[in-house]
Amino acid sequence: MFYRILKICTGDLVNKGPKSKEVLEYFMKNQDNCISVRGNHDQVMVNEYIKYVQTGDLLEKNNWLKELTLNDHFEYLKQLPYTIRIPKLNILVVHAGLLPNVSIENQQLVDMIEMRNIIENEDNVQVATKHDDKGVGWASIWSGPWHIYFGHDAKRKLQEHPYATGLDTGVVYGNELTAKFVMGPRQGQYVSVKALKIWKNINKEQ
Repeated sequence: MFYRILKICTGDLVNKGPKSKEVLEYFMKNQDNCISVRGNHDQVMVNEYIKYVQTGDLLEKNNWLKELTLNDHFEYLKQLPYTIRIPKLNILVVHAGLLPNVSIENQQLVDMIEMRNIIENEDNVQVATKHDDKGVGWASIWSGPWHIYFGHDAKRKLQEHPYATGLDTGVVYGNELTAKFVMGPRQGQYVSVKALKIWKNINKEQ
């Protein structure tokens, strides 16, 4: 029996290896079975492309942006959603994370693409931080109601919590690309593909 597999990416389609344009075009051409949320690197490149169009200025490491078209590549990157929800499975996909005890509508967009930990501010209120050396990982204290699938936090690699699963196992840093089947005959199974090489140094990214 043939099963159609919808592949949902946790973000960072670009700027995570030498073929950002090719990855972007793959998703653009296969939108019926490949979708993605917005990652922090996707957002950075949106901002960089806007600046490039307006001023002509571009950092050398971002020269690949010159190959993009305004009405196709850029529009696709700009429309990536911050979350994807699958109500019948009680699943929500986000790049980085969500602040516990805050409704989806009241989450800060920057937290959705940058956060890693939860800390308490001077008023003893829980707030998100993009750093991982203070507080606790947000996923470890997330209590639902959605089960969250996320990426972004490669240092912790595969994370399995009661209501959150972190899938970033650091393929760009020479480790693995990991996915999980959330329904069908292989429901609950993981599949991983080993990186061909190390593309980036993780200690320079965090």
